[in-house]
Order: sequence, then C-alpha cells, then structure tokens
Amino acid sequence: MKKIITILLLVSTATFYAQEKDAIEQYKYGFIDIKTGKEITPFKYDKVYSFEKGGGVVKLDGKYGFINREGKEITPIKYDSVSNFDRRMAKVMLNKKYGIINREGKEITPIKYDEITYYSNELIEVRINEKYGIVNRDGKEITPLIYDRIIYSLGSLAVKVNNKFGFLNQQGEETTEKKYEQIGNPVNIGKISLTPALLNHKWSFFNNQGKEVFPVQYDTYEDLGDNSKLYKMMKVASNNRWGCINENLREVLPPKYDEIYFEQLSSIINIIKVRLNNKWGVFDMLGNELVTVECDEIEVYLGFIFVRIDGKWGAKSSDGKEILPPKYQQIAADGYNDLLVKINDKWGVVVATGEEILTPKYQDINHLYGSEFFAVKINDKWGVSKGTDQIVIPALYDEDFDYSDSTITATLKNKIIVFDKKGKVISKKRKVVRKDFPSNWCNFMNSNKPKEKQQQFASDFIKVKKNDKWILTDNEGGEVSFPIKHTNWKDSYNELICTVKVKIN
Repeated sequence: MKKIITILLLVSTATFYAQEKDAIEQYKYGFIDIKTGKEITPFKYDKVYSFEKGGGVVKLDGKYGFINREGKEITPIKYDSVSNFDRRMAKVMLNKKYGIINREGKEITPIKYDEITYYSNELIEVRINEKYGIVNRDGKEITPLIYDRIIYSLGSLAVKVNNKFGFLNQQGEETTEKKYEQIGNPVNIGKISLTPALLNHKWSFFNNQGKEVFPVQYDTYEDLGDNSKLYKMMKVASNNRWGCINENLREVLPPKYDEIYFEQLSSIINIIKVRLNNKWGVFDMLGNELVTVECDEIEVYLGFIFVRIDGKWGAKSSDGKEILPPKYQQIAADGYNDLLVKINDKWGVVVATGEEILTPKYQDINHLYGSEFFAVKINDKWGVSKGTDQIVIPALYDEDFDYSDSTITATLKNKIIVFDKKGKVISKKRKVVRKDFPSNWCNFMNSNKPKEKQQQFASDFIKVKKNDKWILTDNEGGEVSFPIKHTNWKDSYNELICTVKVKIN
C-alpha cells in the first residue's frame, strides 16, 4: 500500500454539509497535529471538514457526524446532513427531519422539524407542516407551533395568524392582540431599534420586547439610515407634515412642518432645520427654538447660523443669539471664529462678539492660515493687515500671501520676499521654477529572481518551495518536525490541526 499525503485548506465555508458524490479515486482522511505530526485520528473517514467553534465534521459510509479536537467522536456518524457549529449549536438532519445538537453532541431537540432557522443567540424558529414556533437554546419550545409566519428583525418578534399580526416578547409570550395589518421595515434611532405596525392606515412602533412605545397615529415614517447614530432621531409624518422622535422615545417636534433636515452645526453640536410655508427656522435636538421660522434661507457652518431675510444675510451663534443683523450681501466663516462680511461690494471682518475689526472697504480678504494676519486686496493689489485697518505690508503685490513659521511670504515679479511679523523684509531670493522628475527615473530593487519562493501565513508557519516541492517551516526557517513533502498545500489559518488525505493504490 502506497500512501500519498496532502494537507488541505481549513476555512469556514458552506453552512451545511449534505450528501455529495465522492471522487472516483479512493481516499481516506484523518487529522494530524501541525506542530508535532502526531495522528489525532486514524485515516478512516471518507471526508473531513474544518473545525468550527466546537467540532469537526466527518463523513463515513455516506453519513455525517462530529469529532472534537482530541479526535473523539462526540456524535454517532449517523446523520444525512449537518451544519457547522454556530452559537454553540449545530443543525442535523435525519430521514428528512431536522434537529439541533449542542457542542457536547447531545440532541437538545427531537429530530422532528421540517425547517430550523437561527434568529439570535437565544431564539430559534422551527416549522412543522407550515406552522411556525420558537425554540430556545435549551431546545425547549417556548411557543406552540401555531403561527403562519414569524418575522424576526433587530430583536423584535412579530407573528402572523389569519393575515393579522401581533408581537411576542423575548420569552415567547404574546404582548399584543393579533390585529395589525402589516409589519414595516425596522427603523434605528441611535442605539435602539423599533418595528412599525400598521392599523387602519396609521403606524405605531414596538420595541424588542413587543411593547408599543408609540400609539397608532402616524401616516408614514423615515429613519436616517447611516446618520441614525449621529443624530439619534427618526422622522414621522401625519397629514403630509413632518415631525421627529428621538432615541428616548420622545416626540421632539410634532408633525407640522413641510420639511425637516438634520445638520451638524459643529463637530459636537447638531441642529434641526425646518421649513414651513416657505420659511425656515432652527431647533436644537431637544426641540428648543433657536431661530424663528421666518427666514427665507438658512445655512449652518463652523458653529454659526447664517440667516437670510429679505435678501440680506445676518449671523447667529450656536445658541441662537444674534451676532449680526441681516444687512449684509454675503457672510462667510473663516474657521478662526471670525466672520468675513460683504456690504456695498466691499469686504470686512467681524469677530464672534459682533465687533468689527476690519472695515468693509476691501476688494477681497483672506485669513492667513495659522496666524492673526489677513491678506487684503486694495486697488487690485494685495497687502497684509494684522486684524485691524492698520496695514503691516503695503498693498503692492499681485498675488496672495503665505504664512509659515512666523514669517509672511509674497511673490513680486520673479522674486520671493519674506517678511517678519512687523512687516520688515528679512530676505529676498529669485523665484525657482521647479521641475518634477519623470516617473521612469525612479529605480526600485528587482526582486523577480528569489532563490526560494515563500509565503507567510496567518499562523506561525511559512510555506517554502524548494526544488519544485513545498515544505512547512516555522518563522525562523526550521522545518516542521514531520518530514512530509508536497506538490502543494494551503494554510489552515489559525488552526493547529491539519487535514491529511491519504491515497490508497
């Protein structure tokens, strides 16, 4: 008898192992310890699969069972099909009926169900003759199999009988009368999830214990998708008007607005922007009014609320207090708690307290990044002001300025001029035109001719090819203790057990 041994890949693949055609060539399978080469099981199985959270699936004489990591069979090899272990349980089939075993191989339910579906760590749906029920992790039926349908979503359990829906709690007890016409897609509000239920064309909402947290009253609803955790809100509507609910299950705004938007005023402050009869207002996330619903337009940026009334812009702080009355053509925040304002086609600067520090008389203004200086444009030339109308560097330059390392840099014709903070020239040099190197000038080490081809795996071993053969080495280059050579094999990813296939001639 000649043995050809090959190590196979072990990964979490298909959930269920069922009857399959064997290869024409006869093979027997077993397991070895990857570090020592010691046989864990004899080579007697027709097929073996990976270890998944408690047991390895094996096949013998057309039947399936499980072994543990010591090679002991924890179930008889008798099942027609089996699943991997999931949530410390595995689904098994015998004579076209399903049951569940635990990690010790004990059948915790009878093998009698037509279908089994895992819901959560605690609940399992079972079916017999088109009727559904719930089994817990101990295999106990916590509901009778009387329901036409069970809908499990985000922890909520809705059941259907005679085209009407009701709710169960996590213990399988009915918490509502089965009277609802439809169950909607679950919605997220921050960290909580609710399941909508429709009755007489109105929606109410239930938590994962089957308790109604909002009575039947809303025509429609809309969650915020990916922004749900950020804003912790959900939109609800009645009579074509919108309001919102927060994660504390409080109606923050009643449904009376034409539109509602949630926006970030700053990295730590969120606001609710509303429109009613073509007028806009702002509320905080508790429903307190910050800006009366009387504005033609509202924009929020860098902690400021900009309002437009009768074609003019004003500014309010994050708590709704007025900084500037609506009298400007344009307002912009510069990121330094200052406001750039435009009036009569001229720009100036106002600080957050409302104090004007640069009179609106400049063609353009830019705040020099990281400094107290402003570049100002006068008569198509740029100069520099130090936060007042006092000019530090005269407006003689065609281009804007740069600020870095406490110096101000300007370009004049073909020269770069560097100023100190007082506007004094500290250096002048000719402007250099920089050329980028072509990409083919970059040379890299040629590694196309390695002496040995190798591959690092997730485990502490490396597969190395020498003389057209693969061997297993550890990270320090030493060969594993059993001297097996292979034409190819693949890593088992974190498993210390490898599958060995033996061909018998």
